[in-house]
Amino acid sequence: MLLQSRPFLSGEPPVLLDWRPWNRTFGSNYNFNLILVHGGTLYIEAGKTASGLFETPLDNLCDVAPTLYMNVPRGFDMLIPVLRNDEQFRKKFISRLQVIFYAVATLP
Repeated sequence: MLLQSRPFLSGEPPVLLDWRPWNRTFGSNYNFNLILVHGGTLYIEAGKTASGLFETPLDNLCDVAPTLYMNVPRGFDMLIPVLRNDEQFRKKFISRLQVIFYAVATLP
């Protein structure tokens, strides 16, 4: 089902940076199995979308260009100013990006 809605997964193995807890469905079942089934690469984040902890994901995104970016609405809220103000970061971030979406909470 996932491959039908995201056919690009059959072309290039997915690359994902993820901080979600593995005791929840999204982090464990969805993200881990997505990477496992499609032979991708999963980078496990030490940071998360909270004040004082978001710098770690930003540093990691400078090193790794994901093919999928998933976050909670607050994470996008924190990411947008960086994307607007840092051209080098923005170019790296979108260089391989194929899907970007949010889950877990509603948008404000």
